[in-house]
Amino acid sequence: MSRISESTATALSLAAISIHSSPTATAGPGQFDFVLLDPPWENRSVQRSGRYTTMRETDPMVVLQSILGQHLAHGALVACWVTNKPAARNIALEAFQAWDVDLVEEWAWLKTTLQGDPVTELEGLWRKPYEILLLGRKVSTQAHGDTLQRRVIVAVPDLHSRKPSLKALIESFMPSRYRALEIFARNLTADWWAWGDEVLKYNWEGHWWQGEESVQIQD
Repeated sequence: MSRISESTATALSLAAISIHSSPTATAGPGQFDFVLLDPPWENRSVQRSGRYTTMRETDPMVVLQSILGQHLAHGALVACWVTNKPAARNIALEAFQAWDVDLVEEWAWLKTTLQGDPVTELEGLWRKPYEILLLGRKVSTQAHGDTLQRRVIVAVPDLHSRKPSLKALIESFMPSRYRALEIFARNLTADWWAWGDEVLKYNWEGHWWQGEESVQIQD
């Protein structure tokens, strides 16, 4: 558990290279096939409540721009949650560019009540009932199309700032054996690396519901 800074970034790099010292069929030493980011974007209500440190006080994306690219495997998938403010999207896309990552998909998480209705009006002025996940691919020698694939996740929000678990969805895009890293993680995910200062925040079993999975992927 550590804040994302230049010193902890160096430690992560050394750990990744040490633990994943041998290449796989898809990733080189110290590289990952999938990286998920959920940055603490600037948020006035969060700043007032003090729930967590936002990027107004720190700027971890600058650190990540300089070090993360070397840890992305050829063809790796990178996913980044953004708020509905254009500035957040622009910062994420600048980071993608620094990592040689092309935007290929955009997912919208539509937040609903238990009855299936959006939690707020779709065109609400102050709050939208959805958040956006940008997905990009590490640039390969293959030509990329100009068409952006869009998908929708429909899920009921629970704890503040926690996103739906993406593991079951992402694994359909991954090789059978893959390496994954979640940055700004707030809970541990089986077989994934987690980096951030709140990686155990939601690991208590009371924060999880056990039951049958219901995951469908539609183009």
